[in-house]
Amino acid sequence: MAEFELGLFPSGRTRSFNNFVGNVDPEDTFRFFLTGSNNYINAALTGMSQDADLYLYRDVNNNGIIDFRDQLVSQSSAGGNADDAINVRVSLPGSYIAQVRRFGSSNTNYRLSLSNFNPSNLLPVEADAGVLRAAPYVRNDSVGTNDTADVTRFTMGSVGNYNASLTNITAGTDVDMRLIRDVDGDRVLTGRDVVIASSTRGSNLDEAINVRNLAAGTYFLQTYLFSGNNANYTLRMSNGGFRPGNLLTNDVNAGTLSSTPFTQTNFVSTNDSENLYRFTMGSAGNFNASLTGISGGDVDMRLIRDSNNNGIVDVGDEVVRSQAGSTNDEAINVRNLAAGTYFLQTYLFSGNNVNYTLKMSNTGSSGFSPSNLLPTETNVGVLTGTTTHFDSVSTNDAADTFRFGVSSSRTVNLSLTGLQADADLRLIRDINNNGVVDSGEVISTSLAGGTSSEQISAFLSPGNNYFAQVYLFPSTGSTPYTLSIS
Repeated sequence: MAEFELGLFPSGRTRSFNNFVGNVDPEDTFRFFLTGSNNYINAALTGMSQDADLYLYRDVNNNGIIDFRDQLVSQSSAGGNADDAINVRVSLPGSYIAQVRRFGSSNTNYRLSLSNFNPSNLLPVEADAGVLRAAPYVRNDSVGTNDTADVTRFTMGSVGNYNASLTNITAGTDVDMRLIRDVDGDRVLTGRDVVIASSTRGSNLDEAINVRNLAAGTYFLQTYLFSGNNANYTLRMSNGGFRPGNLLTNDVNAGTLSSTPFTQTNFVSTNDSENLYRFTMGSAGNFNASLTGISGGDVDMRLIRDSNNNGIVDVGDEVVRSQAGSTNDEAINVRNLAAGTYFLQTYLFSGNNVNYTLKMSNTGSSGFSPSNLLPTETNVGVLTGTTTHFDSVSTNDAADTFRFGVSSSRTVNLSLTGLQADADLRLIRDINNNGVVDSGEVISTSLAGGTSSEQISAFLSPGNNYFAQVYLFPSTGSTPYTLSIS
């Protein structure tokens, strides 16, 4: 008979045993019973000084003894004093036996934990990523009905932005992940421990965890099968310090951009500190992005092209970023961005639970297709006299917007001078306040050409939001300018 009779093992139960195998007692057996037709069995063998292995049998004849009639369900032989783990889904009720067996002439203490949680609540070290750095830890692995969960231990050597991604998940399956801190160090996830963050997007969509300023210490990243039978995946993890995450997942697929802006309202927080939007430029054109409606903190953004398609932001992959600070609107305008696939990353700089609205568009490559987005890059306020602004436009900062209003009906004059290359000017009234230049909202445009000054004069009314937009003409590289509004 089994040495340890555990009886019926109900759902949500965990049992742990400290014991020894060696010359006198080379193996220990633990029998338990399951009811129903869909059960999860998790077993973790930890705390060994020498090699012992772990086996799970179905006690077919229900005699409490491992004999030739019984079925070997799973086994783990990690070698040395490495942890062993079994995580299986079984369809047959009845008697099961977990066996701890010494390897060769080993003599060792051990701790065996058994549970039937899904996902597993046991934390054996199946892979050790060591101290995370900016260069990502990468591993290809799999989960399935006979190995429903993997646990990777890692260390944050110093506080930093923690990033994890699951990509290349097999079609027709769903693999999720969660970040755990084992506060009491018993290798079992209980109410004393902390699930810091999780990613459960569904289907075989990429999964991502991004935690801002994760404290130094040791953590566990658990990947687990949610649906399907056998799923491959690629896991990446990094400690980005205080930089934005360098792992690229397809969080949101914005598709092929057009002049009609892609729009999404979203948020970032301490434990979900960035979002990635994958999009395609079907043809070369002026790429535009704006972040507006920012509240509760500071959100920045950057444009990325994964030139070698390795899912990592390498040196040279970042095209441009926007860091206006505080809750100020963010803007990116790239002239004549090449056709291809890109990522727009929004990321938390300060605060928590920060909302924003992202807009992106491709307005084509002609000289008459400047950005059609209206973030408030400079808030001039209500005009009281002449206001003067010194700035520049270039290939990677191809448009600037200045928001203003008037207190009474009056003529307003705009003057663009000091040009060293061709930049143009237009006056816009955002009639419906949607942050987009719609049909009928351009009041006037100045297209003098070359380095000639641009001038606009228009009669404006109070109670409206007006924008002066300075933008680079496609055939030029960059130019400083002086904009006067009076």
